[in-house]
Amino acid sequence: MPCGSTYWRCASGTSARSCGGRRGVASGTGGPRSATGSEGAPRCGGTQKVGQKNLRCNTKRYRQHLAKTFASPEGIFVFDDTSFPKQGKHSVGVQRQYCGALGKKANCQVAPSVHYVSPTGHYPLAMRLFLPDRWVGDKKQLDRAGVPEEFRQSQTKGQIALELLDTVRREGLPGWLALADAGYGVSEEFRNGLASRGLKYIVGVTDEMVVFTEEPKWEAPRPAERPEGTGGRPRPRPRLAEGADRPVSLKDLAAVRNAVRLGLK
Repeated sequence: MPCGSTYWRCASGTSARSCGGRRGVASGTGGPRSATGSEGAPRCGGTQKVGQKNLRCNTKRYRQHLAKTFASPEGIFVFDDTSFPKQGKHSVGVQRQYCGALGKKANCQVAPSVHYVSPTGHYPLAMRLFLPDRWVGDKKQLDRAGVPEEFRQSQTKGQIALELLDTVRREGLPGWLALADAGYGVSEEFRNGLASRGLKYIVGVTDEMVVFTEEPKWEAPRPAERPEGTGGRPRPRPRLAEGADRPVSLKDLAAVRNAVRLGLK
């Protein structure tokens, strides 16, 4: 079944088919809690079917309601993909791609999501469907699926995740740390985005990533070394100082450290 704007806006965090199933509110007493259903919380759509246009879920009110219980300066923002296996080709953003729900490549939708964890409990904050380039370039398909104009640009999952983060933080939700797997952690843009927002982060990376084992020393940019008109070019970027340690891949670094630990070096 084609998914219309009702489903899309749920994934975008503005209105919903459903927002996690059951009502979102803390339940139980003592120890960490999760938003898993009790009386008093705003309804979030339950298991209503796609296409019931009158169904709306104010996700901002949902987040504000749960923040009264869970918000903390020690809060942590957790980023991950949420995938939805599909059989057809009309659902928003569907294509053959890695599907975490199945652990392999499959026909599915993927939505970057952000979850909140604090000393008193945890709950989902927001998600938005990822649009592959094939979808972004097909206006007729976007029109059929009811994708709003503001979501039709090409964005990486990391860019979507940072926008979701900005949305929930503008509502006053505190936090100091971000967690993500290598799907997000390998992106320098994503890591820099977290740092520029004043957050510490712990993210997964791959063993191909190169790192410095010591603080690197850099030479500042400088003008051309040869006179103008003789082919000399200025150096616009800093470069490693002569004699400074060069970066190594995490794979090579791990091999060396394992060898040292085993007494082979």
